[in-house]
Amino acid sequence: MPPDSAEVPPPADVRSSARTRAPASAAAMAVAAPDAPSPTTTTSTSSSQATSPAVSGSIGAVSSVSGMGHAFWTIGPGIAVDGPGVARKTPGMPDPPTDQGTAAPVALVSGAGRGIGRAVAEELASRGWDVVAGVRRPGAVDPPARTRVVRLDVDAPDPAVVPDRLELLVNNAGVDTDNLPVEAVPASEWERVFRTNVFGVAELTRLALPALRAGAPSVVCNLTSAGLAVPMPFFGVYRASKAAVSALSETLAVEVAPLGIRVVEILPGPVDTDMLAGSATVPEAAGVDGYRALAELIAELRPATDDQKVPAQQAAAAIVDHVEAARAAAPGAVPLRGSCDPVGTDVVRTWQDTPDQAHIGLFMEVFRPPSGP
Repeated sequence: MPPDSAEVPPPADVRSSARTRAPASAAAMAVAAPDAPSPTTTTSTSSSQATSPAVSGSIGAVSSVSGMGHAFWTIGPGIAVDGPGVARKTPGMPDPPTDQGTAAPVALVSGAGRGIGRAVAEELASRGWDVVAGVRRPGAVDPPARTRVVRLDVDAPDPAVVPDRLELLVNNAGVDTDNLPVEAVPASEWERVFRTNVFGVAELTRLALPALRAGAPSVVCNLTSAGLAVPMPFFGVYRASKAAVSALSETLAVEVAPLGIRVVEILPGPVDTDMLAGSATVPEAAGVDGYRALAELIAELRPATDDQKVPAQQAAAAIVDHVEAARAAAPGAVPLRGSCDPVGTDVVRTWQDTPDQAHIGLFMEVFRPPSGP
């Protein structure tokens, strides 16, 4: 996002316009979590990242869900980046190569038992990838189609689950938590969420990097959340864990580029999964003194999310498009960040283009209870 600016205040009519436009997006973003909610437009902490110098010139324009026009660029044989950052096939162009040799490229997907992780594993398999599907409790779920299922608990990953050669690591496994205000969350709950969502990602990535070096060109794909673009009340623990992975993705992208490894971060919005369905309740914060009105407002805004969610299979196809585009292109040629659904695209673009002070001010208005100050 651009730096803070005291000279760009929220619009005067922000409350009325935000109430009609932002609630669905805002509620949707904060409930998206990998492994179950848990892309593909460029999102960036700076507008300069939106167009990479390695991407060729604009060849057309399309409209986003909000009606904003944006250019798309061709970035390699049969691959384009849409709006900016949505990887897709260019009509009439051949499929990009999936591997330089004769063996199928190998992917390891964590949290592949359900939701987005399962859909990504099956989408990769349908495109000819050799997929190792990591599941915490293999006997408790039907295995994803055409995959090799292994037991994988990212809280304590077994190095043996990582193949000797790996072209793709998808860090999708994650956990959610009760929606409580910061003052009501003990340190033990922060530790539980960070153990899986941050330390688990870091450790599995560490174990996989030698295999990714052997399989270069290869990709690390980290799923975070478009909720990073929305300062949603009562999601502080979850958002903080995803922000840590987002920062890790930036450093890792620069660190491993010389080794032929690309890094992409996917920020899903509302995707039709059991975790999203389970979020359709009044936040637990309603039981904490002083927060009931805000919790009830959030519950009131929540139903709009269901009207804008996309199927997990659709989200998975967008994620794999982004990954395959990154693998086929030079490091840095494909945007680091992307989202797999219209709401995520819209909200993250607004976040990217809005100064911090105005952005925070907008959501202070959106989430101000009628009885609030």
